[in-house]
Amino acid sequence: MPETNPVIVVCGEANAARFEQSVANQLTRPIEVVYASTKDELFLEIRRHKPLLCLVEHQVPVVSVADQLNAIFSGSGVDMSDLAGNQAFGLGDQAVARELLPELKKLSPDTKFVVTCHIRGGGMGKEERRKYSDARGVERVVGFINSTNHSAFLIKLISKVYFDQKWTPQLLADARNKGRAKSADDQGESEVPVGDASSDKNNDTPVLHVKDGKAYYMKSAIRGADAASFKRLLGPWARDKRKVYWASRACSGADAGSFEPLNIIYGRDKCAVFNQTSVLKGADRYTFEALDAGVDDTGDIWQIYHPTVGYGRDASRVYFAGQSVRDADPGTFVSLGNRFGRDKNHIYFEGRKLKGADLKTWRHWAGNLSLDSQFVYYETNRVAGVHRRSVKLLAYGNAFMDRSRVYLNGQATSTTDFLDRLSFAIKKVSGMRDTLETGQAFERQLDEWPAYY
Repeated sequence: MPETNPVIVVCGEANAARFEQSVANQLTRPIEVVYASTKDELFLEIRRHKPLLCLVEHQVPVVSVADQLNAIFSGSGVDMSDLAGNQAFGLGDQAVARELLPELKKLSPDTKFVVTCHIRGGGMGKEERRKYSDARGVERVVGFINSTNHSAFLIKLISKVYFDQKWTPQLLADARNKGRAKSADDQGESEVPVGDASSDKNNDTPVLHVKDGKAYYMKSAIRGADAASFKRLLGPWARDKRKVYWASRACSGADAGSFEPLNIIYGRDKCAVFNQTSVLKGADRYTFEALDAGVDDTGDIWQIYHPTVGYGRDASRVYFAGQSVRDADPGTFVSLGNRFGRDKNHIYFEGRKLKGADLKTWRHWAGNLSLDSQFVYYETNRVAGVHRRSVKLLAYGNAFMDRSRVYLNGQATSTTDFLDRLSFAIKKVSGMRDTLETGQAFERQLDEWPAYY
């Protein structure tokens, strides 16, 4: 029997999580996503489906990452099956995708491959990328697929290969309008007006929902979830009668009956504290508290929204994004809600100390920039060579100037280079203006993710 929807095979647990978050929800037509975690599963799914496209990690595990983690932590009482999707690990035996391609192409000659790499500080150098460029069937080699450029490339490629479409924001808006209109007709309801803030759909379309007897995170069914008892809690947190979920993944070992979310990344049950899908190691569930909403609140329109940046504390430690903050004093620590925090002794950015910052005069400036009476800081580092008394913030990214130079992302840069970047920003702002004038911006708000509040 022919498959209802076209199939794309996605190999690698890091690929799977990011594909759901950044690509699947932007497609204009349904597509069946088949996931493979290991080399054997990849060969099986390519043989079975012969997809037009396959997204494959550069290093393909011989044994799944989750199984490797469970073997390492055996006896700890913690199931590591969901940690694998949150981080890219290079554990155990790995097969290089380039070496598997000849056999994969024999199984499915028409399949095109996009090779990815999600291992920070490792994976592919220039020489390895060159070898892929010579390999038959490789469409492109990319890094993290949830980056703006790489996710846009994948969305456009899938639209072209599977639907023979040139993807545009208007095409997506039209598809979503058609879907909403059909739903309204089926239910005997009128279509929601564009930009109607009174609608509970505007900027509040749940990414977690139940449809046709299944629980979903965006467009992906949540494996093993009981739709009848499925309930959305706070943000990406949900539970059914058996399990607790963060986005599309179950929280290993969490007790559904006693679980309570603390913000959109931290929660606890009667036994432990959880950071997304994993137990927060060492945290005391009785004294633990979330210190912010768990999202970046810098107000920088150029940043991609990621709900993984919150501070928390218990009686003995401070935590950032699931990691303990070295030397931080939990009794006096305050989160500023923008990845910065402070205690009686230090200033912190993403859980790391700012080197030499003066506590009495330090303040957040903009984005990842901060300053005190003597210096300007980018993230945790002092920006060298700045004439502090003449600094002025520039209206793009993490940029500022003093009386002689322009600085971007903590480094001095030429005026020409900055103006080139500014031209790109002006085009983006112009695009925002156009989408407001045409109403497309409101259409995006109706389906924006994550709609956590």
